[in-house]
Amino acid sequence: MKNISNEQIAAIKREISVFRYLSEEELRQISGYFKIKEVAANNIIWKEGDPCEYLAFILSGSVKMK
Repeated sequence: MKNISNEQIAAIKREISVFRYLSEEELRQISGYFKIKEVAANNIIWKEGDPCEYLAFILSGSVKMK
């Protein structure tokens, strides 16, 4: 996983409505909690019963639930 860039912070603010009301500075302050993780197609992200240790925002692509 890699740290989030300023460009990604701006994209998150534009694309994810819950963050639209934060200033650039506020979003920068919480960005240390964000990590970028790229997942290849057809990989399992979570399985039922996995511990809930994080929240994921899908910035591109799609997720299928079974």
